[in-house]
Amino acid sequence: IAEKPSIGQAIAVGLGGGGNKSYGKSLPVHEFVDNSPFPKAPKASKVTHVVSSVAGHVFNVDFPSEFQSWDTVDPAELFH
Repeated sequence: IAEKPSIGQAIAVGLGGGGNKSYGKSLPVHEFVDNSPFPKAPKASKVTHVVSSVAGHVFNVDFPSEFQSWDTVDPAELFH
């Protein structure tokens, strides 16, 4: 998740090598496929990455304690 749409696009282009697809208008979503190893999905032969962004101002972030460490959370759990 990027801080604003232009940064989300720059991340997707930089990491995806320009081979990404985009959809959405006001808050676009960018997808790209990566065939290199990804530590959080070691058995995957290819991984689809999704980059989006936010709009507005964040005044406070309050994640539950089980989501405080990026090293111990399976990214799929963040979307349930």
